[in-house]
Amino acid sequence: MFDRKYLKNEIEKLDGALPDHINLYLIGGGSMSFQNLKDATKDIDVVVRSESDIIAFKTLLNNNRLFMSTTILLK
Repeated sequence: MFDRKYLKNEIEKLDGALPDHINLYLIGGGSMSFQNLKDATKDIDVVVRSESDIIAFKTLLNNNRLFMSTTILLK
């Protein structure tokens, strides 16, 4: 389970590791946990706005193994 402290730490890692700025939106239980509206969440859901942000984010996660598994859904 991921609590607010864990989420804040991981977001800071992402911010320091990304070569360029991307807009990353934390949604669902992760957002609720980050805002102290829920104790913890079992997964972390994010949304990005552009294909270039998806590529940058996926590359970062895969290269640095920041998370155990990553699923990218495109619409």
